Amino acid sequence: AQEAQAAYEAALACDPGFHDALLNLGVLLQEEGQTKLALEHFNTLIRLNPNHHQAHYNIGKCFQARGNIDNAFSAFETALTLNPNDHDAHFAIANVCSDMARYNDAIDHIKTAIKLKPNWSEAYSNLGNYLTDIDKHEEAIRFFDKALEVEPGNRNASVNRGLTLLTQGRLEEGWQDYSERAKSDAPFYKTHKGDLPRWRGEDITNKRILVWNEQALGEEILFAGLLRDLAKTVRVCTLVCSPKLKTVFTRSFADVANLRVTDQLNKDVIEAEFDVQCSLVDLGQAFRFTMTAFPDPQPYLAWNEAARRNLRIHLEERYGANQKFIGISWASANPLIGDRKTISLNQWEPLLSAQNVTFVNVQYGDSAQNIAKLPEEYQAKIATVEMADLNGDLDETLSLLAALDQIVTCSNTTAHLAGAAGLATRVLVPSGLARIWYWVSAESQSPWYAATTLARQDTYG
Repeated sequence: AQEAQAAYEAALACDPGFHDALLNLGVLLQEEGQTKLALEHFNTLIRLNPNHHQAHYNIGKCFQARGNIDNAFSAFETALTLNPNDHDAHFAIANVCSDMARYNDAIDHIKTAIKLKPNWSEAYSNLGNYLTDIDKHEEAIRFFDKALEVEPGNRNASVNRGLTLLTQGRLEEGWQDYSERAKSDAPFYKTHKGDLPRWRGEDITNKRILVWNEQALGEEILFAGLLRDLAKTVRVCTLVCSPKLKTVFTRSFADVANLRVTDQLNKDVIEAEFDVQCSLVDLGQAFRFTMTAFPDPQPYLAWNEAARRNLRIHLEERYGANQKFIGISWASANPLIGDRKTISLNQWEPLLSAQNVTFVNVQYGDSAQNIAKLPEEYQAKIATVEMADLNGDLDETLSLLAALDQIVTCSNTTAHLAGAAGLATRVLVPSGLARIWYWVSAESQSPWYAATTLARQDTYG
């Protein structure tokens, strides 16, 4: 790459208007993540040739990489006006349309890309994703199947098909495909560094197993509910958890004699202390392989009762013992779909109008900034409890949640923390890809949490 860059730069030194050198150097810089420099070369090329569709296309790619989807869309649109048969531009603008919640446009563009370039596995897989966005699951599965027919080793298509099957409650098939996730390009699956063999369901009665989390805090909480099942099948189980959950998990599983909870592990002694390893998520395939394998859900997280009592007393003394205290959480920090799961606070205004209710802020992150954007009459309805640090150890958050009468939350960590503790919780579940598979697709009760009801978005977007 360095030699190629030097060659293009030398060519431009001799001829600053050399179109191919400007384009190729821009593409090279773009691939290296130097999008600012790449844009300069593409814009120079457009000044020399305003109708250079590849320059417009690559400007779109740069803006897309920088997260500027509006400018990316405009650039791709220009590229397609100049060359309607550019399959790459149709593919790229489909992704941008999906990010803009223009799902039908995304579907139209990706179908055009496939017509122009048949047997494009990645395009079939993306079409499946866009159909999932509008809850057309059966049709989506057909296109994931087509992607895998064209390219049997397409791990992303396998994972996406698995997620769609899991969403439908077809767990046995879904788990099989979803098990490919560690080999896919998905950015949020973490693989443990140890060389221990993976547990794949064999008898481990006399074995020592290391269990670790591969995804976000919400998934960590959800699948921790299967640790008791695992402990019944193994000699010793060690869970390496997130530091924010160590206190909660240590208290909650204190009665499980053969379960050890830690947030640190000396990798030098892994092979000496353990026989096999397993991701927390893979416990789902082992113990919840069909919907009928779900027992009646029971609470499994325990809070600090003294802290809960103090917080309740504080709330009643400050806002009145006759008040109903409802916790609200409106945002998700998921780096891929958090914006689709987040419900802006101005959409909560009808709920905030309720009488004899004090709404308690249980939103992690910079919640004060969101609240400050509300009209003053609604700001006054939301109590922020300074005694509880919502951005630290989740033990404090759990104590506050337990002090409330009810929690209403979007699909985020708060939903799982409250649900796993058996607290009265209503989760506002989005449609499409933003509805993570474990909320499944139809029921109003969660199969994972005893006192959690699901309010589903009935239209996509």
